[in-house]
Amino acid sequence: MEKILAKQIVDFNPDLNLHKEYSGRGMFGNTTFAISGEYEQIMEAVSQIINDCFYAKDNSSDDLEFQQENEELFLLVVEFLGNQNKDSLGFDTIVY
Repeated sequence: MEKILAKQIVDFNPDLNLHKEYSGRGMFGNTTFAISGEYEQIMEAVSQIINDCFYAKDNSSDDLEFQQENEELFLLVVEFLGNQNKDSLGFDTIVY
């Protein structure tokens, strides 16, 4: 997971935990940023990031436009959703 996305997720939900050097299964000692907590809370934060990449045109929630300045973040979310890995921590999940 990219650092900028991990920090954005934790900013939306401070109950989630940021891990700066997580090494998951099959990573063979390589590290990455990761988020741990309830999986549903992690995904709610991700959906809020997606929502914030758009804005309502003419104050209508039915007509949204993409905010070009959020393109990099939006592409990181798309990559994350397609390539996320997760491990169980008992009651919580760590996503990377």
